[in-house]
Amino acid sequence: MLKSFKYYNLLFLLTVFISSAGAQTYRAPGFSLSFGVTVGSYSGADFGSTYAMRFFPPNNYDYGSNYYNNSYYNNGYYNNNYNNNPNFFYNPIVFDLGGEINVNEFLSIGIETSFLWHTAGYPGRGYTSGNLSGNRYYVDRWDNAMLYAVPIFLNLKIFPFGQRYSPVYFSAGYGEQYTNESIDRVREIYNNEYTYYGSKYLLAGYSDTKWLSGFKLAVGVRYSISPYVSNETELKVTNFFPDRNINSPLAMNRTTNITFIGITTKMRFSF
Repeated sequence: MLKSFKYYNLLFLLTVFISSAGAQTYRAPGFSLSFGVTVGSYSGADFGSTYAMRFFPPNNYDYGSNYYNNSYYNNGYYNNNYNNNPNFFYNPIVFDLGGEINVNEFLSIGIETSFLWHTAGYPGRGYTSGNLSGNRYYVDRWDNAMLYAVPIFLNLKIFPFGQRYSPVYFSAGYGEQYTNESIDRVREIYNNEYTYYGSKYLLAGYSDTKWLSGFKLAVGVRYSISPYVSNETELKVTNFFPDRNINSPLAMNRTTNITFIGITTKMRFSF
């Protein structure tokens, strides 16, 4: 009986807290701007494995590697120091920006965009090997996969209990994403049956840019900090649909769904 009494008291206090937090965030009609960051990962298929959440720096023999500058590409001297690439400690890096209008207590309409970088893609596929003269061996593989994406969504946000009484909301939106991806094909030379690493050469480089269509689904909460400032946290899933081309070396062409799952936290400023 005592445990039950404590449970209902705790539930009552939690309900009061959520209600008071939501009541202070409601302004209609009203316009707000938001700035935030997202922590998340791509998931599924070849794109998900290549651009999953990853901590940097990795082993230079795995991905994001440096290539010797004495390599030749397209019959020309290829002098590119990959040591200067911006390989961040954590990938992907995502910054968020948005604007929103409250239509009424239960509905708001907004537009949002994100700027996403992934500089440590790991394409774990396409390995080939063979013999060279002088007891040497080579391994050809994909390396240095990098992604830059800018998704733009038009969202509907629904507060089922009303913003005066609860900060919980559900969101859905349609979007277009600018997607730029690049990848290199490299050859590694080994001596003495892979016991000694020799050199690495760039064989070819590939890149492409596309606009992809997709959608977003999210659930979140909004808590008031002041009458004009609030914090918003949401769990979101986005999905875009590229045209599949299995012969392409780029991950965005080798899958039918580009799915991202993340947690976004943002500061919202109301006017």
